[in-house]
Amino acid sequence: SRVLSAVVGHLWPVGRWDLRACVVGSIGAILLNKVLKIGIPFWFKTIIDTLAAAGATATSAQVAGKTTSAAAALASDPVTVSAAVAVVGPFTVGVLTIVAAYGVTRITALFCDESKTAIFAPVGAHAATTISLQLFQKLHSLDLRFHLNRQTGVLAKDLDRGSRAFWSLAYALIFMIIPTLFEMCLVGAVLQSQAGASLAIVAAMAVVSYLGWTYICLLYTSPSPRDS
Repeated sequence: SRVLSAVVGHLWPVGRWDLRACVVGSIGAILLNKVLKIGIPFWFKTIIDTLAAAGATATSAQVAGKTTSAAAALASDPVTVSAAVAVVGPFTVGVLTIVAAYGVTRITALFCDESKTAIFAPVGAHAATTISLQLFQKLHSLDLRFHLNRQTGVLAKDLDRGSRAFWSLAYALIFMIIPTLFEMCLVGAVLQSQAGASLAIVAAMAVVSYLGWTYICLLYTSPSPRDS
């Protein structure tokens, strides 16, 4: 808890609203990325359903014996493809608009995934500088006997380890734990609305079982720092 509180203190510095805005922006970017990634398959499903309905309509409109499948009917009548429409919420849109929305959603998801690190970079740089200064001041506040009995001149390695440790903890907290919990809740809600609560419960049990098995394997296979 002490380490977690220290990490949160560097992630949410007092009086630095610009860095707090960067933290909120990076979390918002990764959460938006999760939402868009879940929405991509639904756009693809809408495209397939729209084209399948248009193909069935075109097939029924063809003269008997000329075409035998919906794909052939669409290929022989490209106007039918451009005229295919679907109802998305309160709007009625064409299939080309749905394809464009599918592409925009994928591009936006990739942009959010790449921008989260760039938005968070000032926070990481400020925290690394603060930790390095605190460590430097702590070492220089110790008495001479401490420095004579220990190799305190090797500061570069200690500063680098401190910066990397903070970055690892901050990355795990902001970009892994929080987004994963949000994605689990969002996927569970989607599964419950589309397939019922039983499938959502099964998915949650599978995730919990995977986490438990992974923890047990890491606990008994990873070497302890005290043994090294």
